[in-house]
Amino acid sequence: MAARKPMPVFSDVPACQPTPKAGFWQHAIQPIFIGIAQLWCQLFARNTEPKVWETHDRDGHPIWHVYDPITGYAATVHSEQEVMAWIEERYYYHRGLI
Repeated sequence: MAARKPMPVFSDVPACQPTPKAGFWQHAIQPIFIGIAQLWCQLFARNTEPKVWETHDRDGHPIWHVYDPITGYAATVHSEQEVMAWIEERYYYHRGLI
């Protein structure tokens, strides 16, 4: 049986050595590609779910904010019942039932 060669150490492999162009790639070109990839994801993997969040006024009363990313509609309501009514109306609107 033939003896196996030892595994090369990464520093011995020429492809793993840093090159002078690596700095240019990392500092000039790579950020451009990352920006394009992020823009691509934002445009084509856009979340269409409604956004609902709660804040409180100075007196501690809840204020509900609703946002529809499909239409850009945003509103402020003062009760959970109004939020639920908005969600139901949005659901039926986007399905063409209203």
